[in-house]
Amino acid sequence: MKQRNGSEFTAWALMPATLLTFSHTNAAAIDEIKVEVSRESCAGFAANDKSFIVYATNTSLNQSIDANLKYDSSPAQQHFILFDAKLNPITDRFPKYHARRLAPREAAPIGCTATYRASPQPPGPLRVALVITKQTASYVEPNAPEAAPEDARPFAAFSSTSWRSSD
Repeated sequence: MKQRNGSEFTAWALMPATLLTFSHTNAAAIDEIKVEVSRESCAGFAANDKSFIVYATNTSLNQSIDANLKYDSSPAQQHFILFDAKLNPITDRFPKYHARRLAPREAAPIGCTATYRASPQPPGPLRVALVITKQTASYVEPNAPEAAPEDARPFAAFSSTSWRSSD
């Protein structure tokens, strides 16, 4: 019969505690991210279109947080055929996911409550309602490098110019 090493047993006993601490830390991080719809209109929309800027706010006083956000159409999981500058067809699919680092107490515009898509029939473009939610979040160690930038093409509808208020 093989005898167990005491340090091996201790390491395995501490594993659940380590995992619980990690998940508790991430749970705390997601609770410090607030996603809120403002009263500011998104550029390019008329007042009656009711497309407002959505902000993500890190409420932590001293820690940066990497937040993972989900952008979905309403009703959920729609897809649309779009065309790029060379008139090549592109299928634009929801949901989309986007990572964003937020500094302590930072409030950043992360999108709008609606976008437009081409209409298959006249009279013109269709309004598509969007829902932006937080999925996961984690605290960032000081001086940790940011992740490589994502391909911006899937988020063309959410570019920073569309977040500016039309005041």
